[in-house]
Amino acid sequence: MPWKKVKNLLATQSILLASGSPRRREILSLLGLPMEVATPQVDEKPPADKDVFSQISEIAEKKAGWARSYYPHHLIIAADTEVILEGRLWGKPKSREEAKAMLLALSGRTHIVATSVVVLFPRRERYLFQEKTLVTLARFSADDLDEYLSCENPLDKAGGYGIQDFFGACFIERIDGCFYNVMGFPLPRFCQFMSRLEFTDT
Repeated sequence: MPWKKVKNLLATQSILLASGSPRRREILSLLGLPMEVATPQVDEKPPADKDVFSQISEIAEKKAGWARSYYPHHLIIAADTEVILEGRLWGKPKSREEAKAMLLALSGRTHIVATSVVVLFPRRERYLFQEKTLVTLARFSADDLDEYLSCENPLDKAGGYGIQDFFGACFIERIDGCFYNVMGFPLPRFCQFMSRLEFTDT
């Protein structure tokens, strides 16, 4: 992959990450480029009349659209990450009790983590791609979850867990795909995607 091309392209832009996720900021900081961050003020409730993968893309598009209205001259990066099991989205829990119920449902099973990424260049149409990773959780008990919930905050994580925290270290049995995608942003796929863009003026 021509990493030099990607970095040179991004270095010419004023970059805006449209996200309130600290993990997404942490991952994108690995690029080593200056970047502004703004939390989109949008309704993230998925549209019920579309399939789950289209729902995730629409939420990411909403975030990008909000950012474009406030930052018209920036390269905007927006994303949405969701857990999918049994054909439906398992979003961020609203309480520790809901997080516990979600995780008990995921226990011993394989689910999908999908992230849609939208990239908006100034004066150009938007680019969108989606990354999917299979995650298998070990079987665990309600007591295991009580211990996890006593030391970690599950409320800002899709599915109620983070691959990078205590629970992820102890209870994720297998991942098939991108680690960074499960964490919140598929950085390798982003770099590969950006390396394929062909234009001279941005």
